[in-house]
Amino acid sequence: MLHLPPNWQRNLLPRRGYPSAAALERAKPNADKAWKAIRKNWSARAKHPWRFAAEPALAEAAQSMLDEEAPPEVSDIRVQAVVARMLGYGDKSITAPIIDYWVAASGVSFAVKAAFETLETRYGAKYELYPKTESDKAPSWYQQTPTVFPQLRRLLCQADDATYFEARDLAAAFRGPGSDVVRAVAAFLFPTETDWVEESVAELTGKELEAESMLVLASLTKATQLELLDRGPSAVIQGRWGKRRTELLPSLMEGLGGDLAKPIIAWLAHPHIDSEQKKSLYEALSMLPGDAALAGLLDQLGEKYVLPAAVEAVQRFPERATRLLTERLAGRKSGADEVKRLLGTVLSKRPEAVEAVRRDLDEGQRAAIADLEASRVTVPSAAPAELPTLLVSPPWTSKKKREKPLVVKDVVPLDPAPRMSWAPGEREKWAATHKPAGYAVNVSAEDWQEMVTQLRAGNLPMWRREMLLIGAPDRIAREVVKYWLPTSPWHVSSYLHAAVARFELEAIDGIRYYLENYLREALAYLAPFDVPAFAPFVADAFARLKSARSDARAWMDRYPETTATGVIPDAVGKSGKARRAGEAALRYLKAQGHEDKVLAAAARYGEAVSAAVARIVSLDPEDVLPAKMPKMPKFWDVDTLPALLLVGGKRSLPSSAVEHLGTMLAISKAGEEYAGLDEVAQTCDADSLERFAWELFEAWQAAGTPSKESWAFSALGLFGGDDVARRLAPLIRKWPGDGGHARAVIGLEVLASIGTDVALMHLHGIAQKVKFKGLQKNAKQMIEVIARDRNLTPEELADRLVPDLGLDENGSLMLDYGPRQFTVGFDEYLKPFVLEGGKPRKSLPKPGVKDDTEKAPAAYKRFSALKKDARTAAKAQILRLELAMVGRRRWTGAQLGQFFIEHPLMIHLSRRLVWARYDGSSVVETFRVAEDGTLASAADDEKTLADDALVGIVHALDLSADDAKTWGGVFSDYELLQPFTQLGRETYAIEESEKTTKVLDRFKGQKVPTRSVIGLESQGWRRGPPEDAGVVGWMEKMLPGGASACLHLDPGLFTGYLDDAPEQTLDSVTVTRGTNNWDSQGVTEFGELAPVVFSELVRDITLLTNG
Repeated sequence: MLHLPPNWQRNLLPRRGYPSAAALERAKPNADKAWKAIRKNWSARAKHPWRFAAEPALAEAAQSMLDEEAPPEVSDIRVQAVVARMLGYGDKSITAPIIDYWVAASGVSFAVKAAFETLETRYGAKYELYPKTESDKAPSWYQQTPTVFPQLRRLLCQADDATYFEARDLAAAFRGPGSDVVRAVAAFLFPTETDWVEESVAELTGKELEAESMLVLASLTKATQLELLDRGPSAVIQGRWGKRRTELLPSLMEGLGGDLAKPIIAWLAHPHIDSEQKKSLYEALSMLPGDAALAGLLDQLGEKYVLPAAVEAVQRFPERATRLLTERLAGRKSGADEVKRLLGTVLSKRPEAVEAVRRDLDEGQRAAIADLEASRVTVPSAAPAELPTLLVSPPWTSKKKREKPLVVKDVVPLDPAPRMSWAPGEREKWAATHKPAGYAVNVSAEDWQEMVTQLRAGNLPMWRREMLLIGAPDRIAREVVKYWLPTSPWHVSSYLHAAVARFELEAIDGIRYYLENYLREALAYLAPFDVPAFAPFVADAFARLKSARSDARAWMDRYPETTATGVIPDAVGKSGKARRAGEAALRYLKAQGHEDKVLAAAARYGEAVSAAVARIVSLDPEDVLPAKMPKMPKFWDVDTLPALLLVGGKRSLPSSAVEHLGTMLAISKAGEEYAGLDEVAQTCDADSLERFAWELFEAWQAAGTPSKESWAFSALGLFGGDDVARRLAPLIRKWPGDGGHARAVIGLEVLASIGTDVALMHLHGIAQKVKFKGLQKNAKQMIEVIARDRNLTPEELADRLVPDLGLDENGSLMLDYGPRQFTVGFDEYLKPFVLEGGKPRKSLPKPGVKDDTEKAPAAYKRFSALKKDARTAAKAQILRLELAMVGRRRWTGAQLGQFFIEHPLMIHLSRRLVWARYDGSSVVETFRVAEDGTLASAADDEKTLADDALVGIVHALDLSADDAKTWGGVFSDYELLQPFTQLGRETYAIEESEKTTKVLDRFKGQKVPTRSVIGLESQGWRRGPPEDAGVVGWMEKMLPGGASACLHLDPGLFTGYLDDAPEQTLDSVTVTRGTNNWDSQGVTEFGELAPVVFSELVRDITLLTNG
């Protein structure tokens, strides 16, 4: 039997004789209340010049009636129809009072008659009303048609038999001579009249009459009827872009029951269904009786939004679920993990149902249950005395009275002189993001002054503001910046870093304006501003904007005392958002070890403020709770999550303690995690916590990744380790392409929070290379923050982030199976290979019966993890070294030894490259790293390097033809394969005529497959931003030194439809020093590029055209 939950029952259109009618509360319309609502509506419409073209007297009578203060007696039925139309009949909010008035005044039968009479009147132009004709093909009300008459349908459900049949006979009289609209309304109001429903279905089949069809859909009882009227999912429940219809789906569920499963499954495959519709349809399937509905859910396990609905379904129909789930497990169908999880839910929640059907299952099904029961090894729950108090009776469960905060009103902010605080090389880097080349040339003094005049008047175009700030002479630009206000995040992003680098504190008013109006975007430009007045904005972002929290934390970490000074007035002031943000900032600073700076800043405000701040930071962190504790989401189910073991593995957390842990996670924010979570991490087994966190994350994903509950994602950063990092990184790389950029950024924060070598390796890999520019930018920013915290450059940090993968000093790994051992080595691509007794094996064998039962499985698992980590490391490190070669990266002799020769993983790559000692940009000598870790020349003479010698990976352009040939012979003799093309690398020189050009045309007109153009992404290129109609007009690549190359395409890449243009014609290549590729601003002459940079750019495109 179908049982709808209350939120679905509320939207149900009831049917006489069905459970929905029996559940209705008795309604007794009140004439005074209804007339009051009618009069309120009429007061806004009375001024219009209403008239009835055919019979003006009808409109006059209707207006006279509506002018009455008290409810008048109902008069001529035609007057009632005009009244309804003049009031805006068809709007749900006014239709209900009209029907209530009719019923209260003259009964249900009169209301039915008046409703049908209203159908014969329609609107015309300029508030004219006309009799409706047969040529009018749709009801003259809004298209949410089933919302028009629900009140009347409910009243008919509650009417006694005599009244009901009287009303039905009146409807029958209208049906005979009436239109298809009249018959559809009759079918809607009287679903008990199955002949009427069948007649309307037949009448509407094949016709594009959506409104009438929607009426009839609410009265169907057969799947065959729905098949004839099926208009797809949008006719049943509107998606996110339109007003959501909530009536038809539950009404169809009551009318068709389990027979609705097949149409729903078909709707789910509709090409234009959206996420909101999917959620509703999956939820509907979870409620429908019958095997088809549950099987439909199980067939789509793994799809987004399915698992939460399936969990509801198996608990709602546990016996059916046991039978269908075990069938799938016994039949070894795909999706076994999800099926086992669901069967585990039934075993945990409804064990009696499993026992009720177990004897009726076949042997394979019973075995599936037995296997699952055997795998669910239960560890005894810990007694309360064995747990920390926090996990037994946390603060939110007690009624302990909290200490009131001290309030100091109207504290005047201290205003120390603002200053700029640039990190080494930071200002130069910001200044290089946008150059005035090109567009500032040949601008006269008069033209500059005219632009200043236009700016003051407020009508200077956006791009000319950029000209003034970046390209104008110093005298003019410094005058302009005094009243410059950035007003467009989209536009100023191209030049604001450069503007801050040029003007520094002179730009402070403009930056403050930007913070006031575009807080999230403005945070990206605050780094060098040591300004207390900016602190309240940062605190607000930290407390309120999830997407801005990482930027806010970075600024507070950089300026802890400045932050405290700026937020203290709000933090001790009256309660509200500003105080909560200030308190959160102060508590964050304390958690980061800056309590002394907070108290020092407070002392400068005086004793009262100092006492108030002391109370804020002295509050037990575990007592810091939100004003309202969160309600846990449906996907949080402790019975379906893995057991959480205590340290030692002999006890597990009881369900009540796990529930408390869930609350701790739910009240946590990134960077402001609940303090008690540290105690949980110390209490529980680390591997157990990692498994638990991943299962919780997967449940959150299956629920559709609701942003409100992203704490279930952030938990990975608290409890995750190397395994989580390995599994998460590929998802982060993929998400932006599925519209999940914000989720991917949180993923980057999770990797940074995990903080292990493997996690940071993945983070750095994304910063080096990923298809999505925005994501790469975020990853680079995080790497820069980590580097700055360690007093390193990002490049120096990268040297230190290479994991050693547990290898020995020779760069190998011994795997012990007990009676036999294996040695793991690496080839030129860092792909591991296995040796046994010095002889190569195809792969590491699985443990056998003669192997040690503990050592062998552990070694096999170790090798599996090594392969994954080596694969990731190989991609990142090979690319890093190639980029270092192209970007002319240099190390000292000491660093070569520390980060390459002595590193157990990097030594494998170091031996396969030619290195050089440099004097400035000139090669002094070349060498390689020999097998024993010494340095050797091409003649095999041993070389030594001073610790301060300058070394790098030599580029082919730095080698003479003779040297390249000699080294090629050496590598051939020693059978050394290179990880990337170095010695035989193609090189390209710039032609004399190309040195002064800003547009490179040597590839123009060449045709290449679109898929090959996309393949440029493997060389570090990215698609440009979509333009009109989603067309990407170019590919772009960041070049060493901060420039950006742009390869223009024709017709371009059609986002989501690449095959629509299977071939691209290459157009020009340009290089810009700024961030804009859509116009000529900042375009650079090709002669300004270093020879290696030019050669590599041409090489990429040449390889593309050569296929």
